[in-house]
Amino acid sequence: MRRARGGGLRAWRGLPYERVAREEPEALARWLSDPHAAPHGGESPAAFADRVAAWLATTREPTQHDTPTPTRAPSRRPVPGAAGRGL
Repeated sequence: MRRARGGGLRAWRGLPYERVAREEPEALARWLSDPHAAPHGGESPAAFADRVAAWLATTREPTQHDTPTPTRAPSRRPVPGAAGRGL
């Protein structure tokens, strides 16, 4: 079931968005603007989207309503780059 878990945020795991923004503003800006960035040492949003798409492909036929959303991310926003991946 690891393939269905939220993206790994490593150094940022469990930290409030405000704290990350205050302590690592450049790293956070890079992570928010570049879907391949992983300044926290964990999984990039693009890698997360690819992993979830691969997992969805093994569970059932994807529909137009499938939109992966991270549950432990510092913000509750859609995964960058997920649109157009057939999710």
